[in-house]
Amino acid sequence: MKERERIVVLGLVGFVLLLWLGFAVHRSPRFPGSPAGGVLGVAGALLMVWPLGYSAVKRVAVVKQWVTRRVRMRTLLAWHVYTSLVGGTLAVLHP
Repeated sequence: MKERERIVVLGLVGFVLLLWLGFAVHRSPRFPGSPAGGVLGVAGALLMVWPLGYSAVKRVAVVKQWVTRRVRMRTLLAWHVYTSLVGGTLAVLHP
């Protein structure tokens, strides 16, 4: 992993670890069920489903041949990691 990628991943992991503290402090009766919470939840869910594509590409030979002609596996792995981290962060943010 390159140094820049390591910094980004560690920053996102640290951000997720600090986010839970907001639930102890922030209590707003308007946020649960709000459009903002819904958008965060849907975006987080979509970003957490995206990494399943990497797993399919990695394990299904026909799909792997078709995809690797267009995108390197290393790039797909990076997307797999980043979408998992950002999707988890958004999931923690939504109520």
